Amino acid sequence: VYQYIGIAENDLMHNSVLIHNKYQFLNLSEFDASWAVLEDGTAIQGGSLPSFDLEPGAAMSIHVPFRHTEIAPGAEYWLRIEFALRTDELWAKRGHIVAWEQLPFTLPAANPPEIEPESIRALQLEDSDDLVTIRGQAFEVEFDKKLGTIQRLTYGNRDVISTADRAVLSESNRAPSELGPDGSVNGPMPNFFRAPVDNDHQFGQGVGPKWMEMGFQNVGHEVTNVSVTPRSRSEVDIAVSFRSTTASGYAVVSNVTYKVWGNGFIDVTARFDPDSLDIALPKLGLLMELDAGLEYVEWYGRGPHENYWDRKRSAAVGRYSRTVTEMLEAYVRPQDMANRDDVRWLTLTDRNGEGLMVVKRAEPFGFSALHHKPIDLLEAEHPYELRHREGTILTIDVGHQGLGGASCGPPPMERYLFHPVPRILMFSMRPYSRRVGDAAEYARKRMEN
Repeated sequence: VYQYIGIAENDLMHNSVLIHNKYQFLNLSEFDASWAVLEDGTAIQGGSLPSFDLEPGAAMSIHVPFRHTEIAPGAEYWLRIEFALRTDELWAKRGHIVAWEQLPFTLPAANPPEIEPESIRALQLEDSDDLVTIRGQAFEVEFDKKLGTIQRLTYGNRDVISTADRAVLSESNRAPSELGPDGSVNGPMPNFFRAPVDNDHQFGQGVGPKWMEMGFQNVGHEVTNVSVTPRSRSEVDIAVSFRSTTASGYAVVSNVTYKVWGNGFIDVTARFDPDSLDIALPKLGLLMELDAGLEYVEWYGRGPHENYWDRKRSAAVGRYSRTVTEMLEAYVRPQDMANRDDVRWLTLTDRNGEGLMVVKRAEPFGFSALHHKPIDLLEAEHPYELRHREGTILTIDVGHQGLGGASCGPPPMERYLFHPVPRILMFSMRPYSRRVGDAAEYARKRMEN
C-alpha cells in the first residue's frame, strides 16, 4: 500500500501503462522494472522493461510488449508491473520489490468449456424418510434430511465428508436439527459467527461484545423444509431451508440448494435472509468439517497472507499454497483468523493429491481452512489452549464485517460494515486429483444448464 511509484492502466488494448513517480528526490531510472502476464495466477509471458528517465513528481506512459494471442477460454488475465532495487542498499538487497501493481484486462475469447449432462453417467437415487443417497461416476453422497446437510461425501476412494458422530449428537441434549457451531454436524451448515477480533471490541463499545450478548456464539439450527427433485437422468436437486436462531432470538433464514450431477459436481446455492439489526453481522456463509488428511490447500485469490474485506490491497490476486496447519496465525490471543478474500477456486487434498475443489459460480468468495472451529478460537485465551481438530474446518463466506482499527483507533469505515441484508453465495464442489490436470484449467469447466 505504501509505495512511491504509481502504476495504472492507460490503454491496455494498445499495451500502454501510466507510471507516476511519487518520490521527492529519486529518478525511476535507478530501479529495475519488469512485467508479466498472468493467466489465472500463472505467468505465461514476461520480461524486463528498458530503463526510463522519470523525474520526481512526473508521470508518463510506457509501452509493455505483451502479446494478445495466448487466450484460454474462461481464463482471467492480469498484467503485473514491478519495480525493484537495482543495487544493494543498507535496508534491503538488490531485487527487493519497492512497488508493484496488477491490472486486470479482458481479451476476446470463447466461453468457458461446458460439460454436457448427456455425456456423464446417469445417477442412482435412493430417497427414504431420513436419508437421500445419490451414486454416480466414482462418487457417492448421502444427505441427512433431519440434519439438513451432507452426512457423507466420497470421491473415488477418498472420504471428503464423513458421518457425524451420533454419540456426540446424543450427548449434546439437543436435537440434531438444533445443533450449534460446536456440534458434530460435518456437512455444510449456515454460519454467521466469527470469533471477535481485537478490533471488534472497540474499547467495550464495539460489535464484538454485542454479538456475545446476543448469543451469536451459540446458534441453533432448525430444518424447516427438505425437498428432493430429480431433474434429469444425471441431475438431482436437494433443497433445504433452515431457521438459525441465537439465544436472544435473532434469526437468519437460509435456503440452500444442492444440484448434484452425475460426475460428482455439486452446485451449491445458499440464499441468506437475516433479521433486521441495528449493528453489523459478523459474516454469512457455510461451515463444514472435512475429513482428516485433507491438509494441503491451494487457492486462486488474494494472498499469500491473511486478508479481509478492508485489509486486502497488499494481497495480490494469485495462486498460492499452504498446509492447513500453516494457516494458523500466532496471535497472542486467538481470534478469527486466516481468511482469504476474492477467491475464485481452492483445492483441499491429501498427500496423494486426492480431495475436493471448490469453485465460484458467481462472485468470488472468502474462505478459511483451519484445525479449529470458531468456538475454539473464542474459548481459548492463549494459543496453547486451542482445541485441535484432526479434520479441516472449512468456511465459505459471501462476506465478513470489516476489521477496522478499533484496537486503538476507529471502527470500520461505513462501506466496510457488513449490514444484515439478503445475500446469495454460489459455488461448486467437485472431485479433485492430480490426474485431472492443471487445477486452473479444471476449475474453468462448468456444467451446461
